Amino acid sequence: MKEESESKMKEEDVDKSSNLVLISTLFSYATALDYILLFFGCIGSALVGVGQPAMIVLFADLMDTVGTGVATQEDIDDITIKFAVVGLVCTASGWTYAATFKITGYRQAAVWRKMYLESLLRQDVAWYDMNNASELPTKISETTQTIEEGVSSKLGEGVKNFAQGIGGVILAFYFQWEVALVMTAASPLCFFGSWFLQKVTLEASSDSSSAYATAGGVVSETLGSIRTVAALQAEKTAIKRYTGCLDTAEAAGVRRSWRAGLASGLLFSSGNVACAIGFVYMCYRIASELSNSDGDGNIDGQAALTSMFSMQIGSQALGLIEPCVTALTKARHSAFQVLKTVNRIPLIDVYETGKKKLQQVEGKINFEDVWFSYPTRDTPVCQGFTLQVDAGKTCALVGKSGCGKSTAIQLISRFYDPAKGQVLLDGHKLVDLNVTWLRSRIGLVGQEPVLFKGTISENIAYGKAGGASQTEVETAAQMANAHDFISKFAEGYNTDVGDRGSQLSGNLPRCHFLAPMGFDTHFDKLVSQVAAQSGQMAPRKLLHMGV
Repeated sequence: MKEESESKMKEEDVDKSSNLVLISTLFSYATALDYILLFFGCIGSALVGVGQPAMIVLFADLMDTVGTGVATQEDIDDITIKFAVVGLVCTASGWTYAATFKITGYRQAAVWRKMYLESLLRQDVAWYDMNNASELPTKISETTQTIEEGVSSKLGEGVKNFAQGIGGVILAFYFQWEVALVMTAASPLCFFGSWFLQKVTLEASSDSSSAYATAGGVVSETLGSIRTVAALQAEKTAIKRYTGCLDTAEAAGVRRSWRAGLASGLLFSSGNVACAIGFVYMCYRIASELSNSDGDGNIDGQAALTSMFSMQIGSQALGLIEPCVTALTKARHSAFQVLKTVNRIPLIDVYETGKKKLQQVEGKINFEDVWFSYPTRDTPVCQGFTLQVDAGKTCALVGKSGCGKSTAIQLISRFYDPAKGQVLLDGHKLVDLNVTWLRSRIGLVGQEPVLFKGTISENIAYGKAGGASQTEVETAAQMANAHDFISKFAEGYNTDVGDRGSQLSGNLPRCHFLAPMGFDTHFDKLVSQVAAQSGQMAPRKLLHMGV
């Protein structure tokens, strides 16, 4: 079935000119405590920012006091105390802004991670057919880390640099407005460099993130099947695949580097250009005053120098806002990617609660003129498939590979919906039934059972919603004829099954996989290729349990 639910991103949450969410949306999952932390963090970072211009004022005051030649010890002590006060305020403020932004960053990122994972678990099987599941852990890590950086440390640095920049510019105009005004001629370099660098960074971010996610998928796939890789001596092939993904990321970085270098050069040179312009103008004015006996004496060398240095640190601080803006832009882009998944409502929604749950199930299953093809394949698997399985009867589907045996089971479990026709349970269309309830009534043992990392007891308990007691676990294992072989392990039910059940040999994972079905009374697929003892006993157990 090729139709897929679209992501329903709210228009008011998105900047339509690019794949970015609005800043308000980026912080929409912050709590009242987070906003309090952000408030004090912004206050602290702003105080740290204005501390630098304040130091220049104090330094100018010191030079003026000492330069007169009549400074007293009391005057020096007064300025020293002011320096100490500013230093202490900056120290306390710096600690406050660093701590508060880190705390709120961790808190908000945790919400995004949980929300992203929940949305991934909500998606239907068709979505996973078109999205490589092995790449998702890398995507979760990268996107949420980018969001965390954008709403915490980089935001604090941005506020600090903004406060320093504005403070420096204000002081520059206060001490000598003419020099400050002339120095603003270099501002276009700063703004253009900032815009250009942000544009380059955003373009490269998407390419590199995709490449790194693919590389992460290769690592996950390789390490998850390390025995097979070792048996086939395919280590070099895996390394080659991984390197190929990194080459793509490297190419994106190289394409970005020369443009980013140009943008950074324009950005960081703007302060020096402004300083040079200020020096030239100041020297010109002073020379004019000296050569003109009628000069009005409006140019004070000390005030002009203070203005020039204030303007320089102000413009440089404003230039340093760009990396912070870039981090915020990346965070908005990552949030957009997350919300595309979060806001996507799958056609088969396990979170949907409005559909009906049958009070009693007999178990009659009907396929009526079912047509179906997988989302990633054009070839139809089912073409007008019709079948009736009466309640209480055992039904085996036999046929060559690819004829639709497993597909029929997946349609019953409602992993997919038919493109045409319908599947019914006791005369009720599966599409009208609650998905979670339906799957809770079905015990499915696949051809390749997969166990989770943990103990045997934990894996069996996963078969019951809300968990199961040890007594229930052992009872379920006995019903699946798994209790005897489990008891032979040194650790018994506490035996670690390894990654995907790799520590259990032969058909033991398959028998083990039967045990959770003992919590329910309905099966829809028999186990194949079971070892001698299990081959004799498992069918009887299955029939006893209601197949």
